[in-house]
Amino acid sequence: MDEIKDVTDIDLSNNGIVEITPLRDLSLIVYLNLGNNRIKNMAIFSLDDAFLNLKWLDISNNKFTEMPAFKCPKLEYLNITGNKLDKVNETWIGHENLRTVVAVDNKFKSLAPFKMMPRL
Repeated sequence: MDEIKDVTDIDLSNNGIVEITPLRDLSLIVYLNLGNNRIKNMAIFSLDDAFLNLKWLDISNNKFTEMPAFKCPKLEYLNITGNKLDKVNETWIGHENLRTVVAVDNKFKSLAPFKMMPRL
């Protein structure tokens, strides 16, 4: 991953990717498209020291059913369409910069965690 450590925009959509842990050390990522893969675990976005510069994230049409508590402090855009999500972790709050969430084709029972986001 050293060869791409300075990359800021990554589009890995439509690749059948299952594991995204290797992306953790790419601290300069601003734009990340992981749409249309087979990702089941989003825990990497819950780490305090990962994705500190990420502003735009597309994780649509993957295989996860619960949203963990994302840290990503600069996140402005999030696409979680088509994941059959029924739960957003209650600790998923505090995204002061989040302006857009696209969440089509999910099964949410509560949107309470999104209430605490002032720009949403």
